[in-house]
Amino acid sequence: MCCYENNGVMLDSNLNSAYTNVGKIRILGLEVWTQFSTTKNWSNFIGANMYNYATNGVFVFRHRDGITKPYDVNSSNIKYSVNINFTYSFW
Repeated sequence: MCCYENNGVMLDSNLNSAYTNVGKIRILGLEVWTQFSTTKNWSNFIGANMYNYATNGVFVFRHRDGITKPYDVNSSNIKYSVNINFTYSFW
């Protein structure tokens, strides 16, 4: 997606998807995992993580045509993942 349409209208819907140097970013999280074997050849891994990601500041869009537009950024969300792996060794 480009920043401008053919008629010069600014398309800014994708600008808030990634931020660089917008202000304050806070990340707080937790990760836990365990690895254990049920038999001599069978091992298991279970892990999980969860963290809160908060951004607060101003994103200033500077286009090569000289147009500058500030966007207030104030977002917070929780991200998580769960991983389960089983491994069997034949030798």
